[in-house]
Amino acid sequence: MEQDREGAIPRYDLGSWTVVHDVESQNTIMQLNGTVVLPVGATIELVRPDRTARVVGVRLLAPKELSTNPLDKAVYVCLDVQVDEA
Repeated sequence: MEQDREGAIPRYDLGSWTVVHDVESQNTIMQLNGTVVLPVGATIELVRPDRTARVVGVRLLAPKELSTNPLDKAVYVCLDVQVDEA
Protein backbone atom coordinates (compact mmCIF):
# COMPACT_ATOMS: atom_id res chain seq x y z
CA MET A 1 0.00 0.00 0.00
CA GLU A 2 1.19 3.46 -0.84
CA GLN A 3 -0.14 6.73 0.49
CA ASP A 4 -0.27 10.15 -1.06
CA ARG A 5 1.92 12.96 0.25
CA GLU A 6 -0.51 13.85 3.03
CA GLY A 7 -0.91 10.18 3.99
CA ALA A 8 -4.69 10.30 3.69
CA ILE A 9 -5.42 8.25 0.55
CA PRO A 10 -4.40 4.58 0.50
CA ARG A 11 -3.32 3.30 -2.92
CA TYR A 12 -3.28 -0.38 -3.89
CA ASP A 13 -2.29 -2.33 -6.97
CA LEU A 14 -5.10 -3.98 -8.94
CA GLY A 15 -4.63 -7.74 -8.84
CA SER A 16 -4.37 -9.73 -12.04
CA TRP A 17 -7.34 -12.04 -11.50
CA THR A 18 -11.10 -11.92 -11.09
CA VAL A 19 -13.13 -13.98 -8.62
CA VAL A 20 -16.60 -15.26 -9.58
CA HIS A 21 -18.60 -15.74 -6.39
CA ASP A 22 -21.92 -17.62 -6.07
CA VAL A 23 -24.02 -15.51 -3.69
CA GLU A 24 -26.36 -18.38 -2.78
CA SER A 25 -23.72 -20.95 -1.80
CA GLN A 26 -21.19 -18.30 -0.68
CA ASN A 27 -18.47 -20.12 -2.66
CA THR A 28 -15.95 -19.07 -5.26
CA ILE A 29 -16.94 -20.97 -8.39
CA MET A 30 -14.38 -19.60 -10.84
CA GLN A 31 -11.18 -17.62 -10.90
CA LEU A 32 -10.21 -15.78 -14.07
CA ASN A 33 -6.58 -15.02 -14.87
CA GLY A 34 -7.06 -11.37 -15.69
CA THR A 35 -9.14 -8.45 -14.57
CA VAL A 36 -12.68 -8.64 -15.97
CA VAL A 37 -15.47 -6.26 -15.04
CA LEU A 38 -18.88 -7.29 -16.37
CA PRO A 39 -22.06 -5.25 -15.94
CA VAL A 40 -24.84 -6.37 -13.64
CA GLY A 41 -27.17 -8.54 -15.73
CA ALA A 42 -24.40 -10.08 -17.85
CA THR A 43 -24.38 -13.86 -18.14
CA ILE A 44 -21.48 -16.26 -17.72
CA GLU A 45 -21.54 -19.77 -19.18
CA LEU A 46 -20.17 -22.12 -16.54
CA VAL A 47 -18.48 -25.45 -17.24
CA ARG A 48 -18.87 -26.99 -13.79
CA PRO A 49 -21.75 -27.04 -13.18
CA ASP A 50 -22.97 -26.86 -16.79
CA ARG A 51 -25.24 -23.86 -16.24
CA THR A 52 -25.34 -20.15 -16.72
CA ALA A 53 -24.85 -17.54 -14.05
CA ARG A 54 -26.11 -13.96 -13.98
CA VAL A 55 -23.97 -11.16 -12.56
CA VAL A 56 -25.87 -9.52 -9.68
CA GLY A 57 -23.06 -7.42 -8.23
CA VAL A 58 -19.53 -6.18 -8.78
CA ARG A 59 -17.19 -5.61 -5.82
CA LEU A 60 -13.58 -4.91 -5.03
CA LEU A 61 -11.99 -7.28 -2.53
CA ALA A 62 -9.88 -5.40 -0.02
CA PRO A 63 -6.27 -6.38 0.55
CA LYS A 64 -5.07 -8.26 3.61
CA GLU A 65 -2.59 -5.70 4.87
CA LEU A 66 -1.16 -7.88 7.64
CA SER A 67 -0.35 -10.78 5.31
CA THR A 68 3.22 -11.42 4.18
CA ASN A 69 2.03 -12.90 0.87
CA PRO A 70 2.49 -10.27 -1.91
CA LEU A 71 -0.68 -11.53 -3.65
CA ASP A 72 -2.69 -10.49 -0.60
CA LYS A 73 -1.56 -6.86 -0.92
CA ALA A 74 -3.59 -6.15 -4.08
CA VAL A 75 -7.26 -5.36 -4.68
CA TYR A 76 -9.20 -7.90 -6.76
CA VAL A 77 -12.44 -7.66 -8.74
CA CYS A 78 -15.23 -9.94 -7.54
CA LEU A 79 -18.29 -10.73 -9.66
CA ASP A 80 -21.23 -11.86 -7.53
CA VAL A 81 -23.47 -14.22 -9.49
CA GLN A 82 -26.67 -16.19 -9.18
CA VAL A 83 -26.39 -19.61 -10.78
CA ASP A 84 -29.42 -20.78 -12.75
CA GLU A 85 -31.24 -23.88 -11.52
CA ALA A 86 -30.56 -27.16 -13.29
